[in-house]
Amino acid sequence: MNQITWTAPATATYYICLSDGGGAGPFNVMFGANGSEIVKFYYKTGGGPCNTVLPVELLSFTGKISGSGVLLNWETATETNNDYFEIQRKDGMPEDWKNVGTIKGAGNSSTVRSYEFTDPLETLNLKPETVYYRLKQTDFDGRSEYAGTIPVELASPDEWKLFLKNPAGEELQGTLLAPENSEVQLEIFDLQGRILQSEKQNAVKGSTLLQLSIRELNSGIYFLRVNGAGKQLLAKFVKL
Repeated sequence: MNQITWTAPATATYYICLSDGGGAGPFNVMFGANGSEIVKFYYKTGGGPCNTVLPVELLSFTGKISGSGVLLNWETATETNNDYFEIQRKDGMPEDWKNVGTIKGAGNSSTVRSYEFTDPLETLNLKPETVYYRLKQTDFDGRSEYAGTIPVELASPDEWKLFLKNPAGEELQGTLLAPENSEVQLEIFDLQGRILQSEKQNAVKGSTLLQLSIRELNSGIYFLRVNGAGKQLLAKFVKL
């Protein structure tokens, strides 16, 4: 058995790679009088030098409905050779991940870094009840790793919200988020304020998919107005 002995500073983080042909890890062990020192163990498959170091140590990753979209926040404890984060979203098939944005990384950092990104909900397809986000971290040398996946619940909102898929073709699609069940009146009008279409629809507590045929409308700028439960929502859209 090989034994490694060293004198540790007051607070430190060590990276040790164990190359035995296995395939697991990382593993953390805390030690010291107050558990302030951390050793990170890795198993490395096959031969070669043990040079694996976590490119990003993620402290937190959260998402919530805020204003015009989903607000994502994350923090890193350390970053090594970190070029950028790619924010990916899944709202359809099991592995149907889409890139919705990119945030520049800190390169090399040993201090806590905070990041923020807002994903506009009008880019969502179909009826969103739960969407998932993950971070894809890429080094300066092009290597990438995924740094966490979180769900964001869009159902049961605290207030009324209206989001449209824009621009629209022959069908206008959108999502109505409502805190209660209610019958709503949908009205489409033009820049002169003339109501061109009107229909009623039942909105459920949570998210309701809106689908309106607009094939009879000419190309141009229009507005959708939603009235219900004493609330009025307004959104602009472009008909192609």
